[in-house]
Amino acid sequence: MVKSPHSTYYDPRLRQGAALVRARRPYLFKNTVTGLGLLGVVGSIYWYTLNAVGQDNFDDVKVPDAPKPVASKQASLLMKPVAQNAYQNSDRPMCNMLAN
Repeated sequence: MVKSPHSTYYDPRLRQGAALVRARRPYLFKNTVTGLGLLGVVGSIYWYTLNAVGQDNFDDVKVPDAPKPVASKQASLLMKPVAQNAYQNSDRPMCNMLAN
């Protein structure tokens, strides 16, 4: 079985062929101008946004107060160690057996 050669715009080293360069030439300038125009619009919006946000001093934002310290009685309840064995206070015999 013989492979039929296929036409392509690229040479065997995957470089653009002369036909592809000729086909793209009319669009090169228009595409470059369009790309630069889009870059200018996006860059302008980005610059304006950063300048607008940079001028805000955030005086209207309420900062919460510092947390209040916990009273000593509440702190002792929070720091109370957990029981060593939770099964010791159980009324079920199987749990008591597992606890020992």
